[in-house]
Amino acid sequence: MDTNERGLTDLEVFQSRKTYGPNEFRIKKHSILLSTIKGVVISPIFLLLTCCGIIYFLMGQNQEGLFIIVAIFFISSISIYQENRSKNAIHLMSKLTAPLTLVKRNNFWVTKPIEDLVVGDWIIINEGELIPADGIIVKSNDLSVSEAVLTGESMPIEKYPENNNKVYRSTLVIRGRGLIKITHVGINTQLGKISKSVDILKIEKTPFQISISRFIRYLLIIGIGIFIFLVVFN
Repeated sequence: MDTNERGLTDLEVFQSRKTYGPNEFRIKKHSILLSTIKGVVISPIFLLLTCCGIIYFLMGQNQEGLFIIVAIFFISSISIYQENRSKNAIHLMSKLTAPLTLVKRNNFWVTKPIEDLVVGDWIIINEGELIPADGIIVKSNDLSVSEAVLTGESMPIEKYPENNNKVYRSTLVIRGRGLIKITHVGINTQLGKISKSVDILKIEKTPFQISISRFIRYLLIIGIGIFIFLVVFN
């Protein structure tokens, strides 16, 4: 499939990325280490053991209190190290397996990671591929796309330059091929907007997590009650 379009120059790519952003979802950018530490610190078991250590210190049993604090530090360090290493490995693996696409730059067809795409790029999509960004069809050859990821509709949709000519990120090319001009990337794509709205939603705890939290809260209340009783009647 040939085109007379020269594609974007390096300067135009830079300007487009500066104006419209990268072809990535950057809704929330947290430190992997900090998020791991936060998850461990707010866990019910961590809070329970910390309260036990504080109670020991208040009762003057410094040796027992120190033992619990050291145990908390040791166990938490192992948990943070293991979880942080797993998250980093997954993050690096996702970069290594980043999909590639054929894009026209400086009048040449080159293969680039989909994160490198910008608004205004010309790309070729083929059967069996996921579309890497939102765009409009310039040319097509028996092109059919499944938009189930966006609409839930299982039947593929015929796409033509003259009619129904918009395609969307992460939809699947069922048949044919097409020449696409990118109109939206990253968070500005239809999928990006959905991801952003989902990211805003509060993640609910599972029934098991709720039960464990309630159980530990009861233990804390009982423990504090016993501590107050001993202090008052001693």
